[in-house]
Amino acid sequence: MSVAAKITINYGTEAQFLQQFAFAHDVIERITLPSLRERIADLVGKRLRGELHPCAGCARHCC
Repeated sequence: MSVAAKITINYGTEAQFLQQFAFAHDVIERITLPSLRERIADLVGKRLRGELHPCAGCARHCC
């Protein structure tokens, strides 16, 4: 893979992350209950950074 292709992939991944983060931030800021807003912000941040598996703590245990 060429350096240009790697840079494009990295920029694409970073751009997608920034877009998702911005959207999540806009939604989270509308939550009026501070404790819920902080908890959701923490969970979304972990998920976007890849620190939280989508099914971690799920009660259904389907995957």
